[in-house]
Amino acid sequence: RQMCIRDRTGDEKKGMAERLLRSAGQGDIAAVEPLIADDFVLEQMVRRPEGDYSAAGTRYDRATYLALLGHVRALTE
Repeated sequence: RQMCIRDRTGDEKKGMAERLLRSAGQGDIAAVEPLIADDFVLEQMVRRPEGDYSAAGTRYDRATYLALLGHVRALTE
């Protein structure tokens, strides 16, 4: 059983975040899969002129995000 993110140290969380960003940027689905939960959701945010943030309308669940990474990989090869 995988350790819950709440039980990890700050350095462990930072390392996981760095691996996630690096792996996602390369379209490495195999490296990203174990780093995201089954209920993973990525919602893109934009900064409004007033200085606060709001949803940009683009929302990815786990399956859609992993499919997107397949396209990233194709573009970076």
